[in-house]
Amino acid sequence: MYAARADMVKAFGSDNVDRLSIRPGDEDGSEAVTRALTYADGLIDAALSVRFSLPLPAVPMILTAIACDLAMARLASADAAQLTDDLKHREKQARADLRAISEGQMNLGLPSAHQGERPQPIVASTGGKLFTRPSLRDF
Repeated sequence: MYAARADMVKAFGSDNVDRLSIRPGDEDGSEAVTRALTYADGLIDAALSVRFSLPLPAVPMILTAIACDLAMARLASADAAQLTDDLKHREKQARADLRAISEGQMNLGLPSAHQGERPQPIVASTGGKLFTRPSLRDF
C-alpha cells in the first residue's frame, strides 16, 4: 500500500477522516478507508506499471500524498455535499501527477523498469528450406 489510515489522518486530520469514513455498520470507518485506499492503490499501480517494475522498492512521499488525496476524494464522493472544491482540486492534481509520472515528465527518483536497456535486433533463423525444386516436383 502507498498510504495507510495514519497517513490520511496526518494529511487531513482525524475529524475529517472520521467524518467521511464512518458509515452505518462500520463504526470506526476502517472498511471504508481500506476500500478507498485500495482504490487509490489500483490507480497508482496502473499509472506506475507503464514505467516501473512493481512493487516499488520504496514508496516515495509523493505517492503517499497522491494516495491520500485519491482516497479522501473517494470517501467524499459517497455524499456529494462532502466533496468540497478542495478535495476535487486535490483529486484532479493527483491524477495529473500520476499522468506526468507515467509519461516520464515527473521523476520519482527510482530506476525505471526499462532504464539502461537498449533495443535489441530481432534475429530469426530457419532449419533450412522446406520447399525445394526436387521436393515440389510431383505437385
